[in-house]
Amino acid sequence: MAKLIDGKELNVIVDYRLVGLVDEASDGEPKPPSPGSLGRWFATAPGNIYFESPIPASGANMRLETWDGPAEFDASAWDRSDEIVMDMPTGVLGIDEITAGAMAAAYELPYPGRWRIRLAWLDGIATDSQPLPEASALVQFWQAEPE
Repeated sequence: MAKLIDGKELNVIVDYRLVGLVDEASDGEPKPPSPGSLGRWFATAPGNIYFESPIPASGANMRLETWDGPAEFDASAWDRSDEIVMDMPTGVLGIDEITAGAMAAAYELPYPGRWRIRLAWLDGIATDSQPLPEASALVQFWQAEPE
């Protein structure tokens, strides 16, 4: 069974239904196209992962975790989930809150390199008192197998 090495929860702004996770070496690099334009809920470019909420959201509770292997995961608890493999050149990750700007060095991986990444998103529920719901995001990292 995999063990959790590190974790952090952040409250992030979801602006124009988007929020990004960016390796500091890739900040300023070309961003991926809008996930919706690709018919997806997320899109990637080198060192960049952008989530797109299918409904307007005020923000998201984003949980970032590093594991020593694939964590147990219940996909039925999330509206959507996927796994990708990506190089993180520095391992120092920031949050791109679109027009609100960047949250630099929000999370640091133990080392740079190739990571397997599980992405999950849960839509929030609008209420009379909160017409723009708060979503939830989960990003789990573990070392990718060598190519």
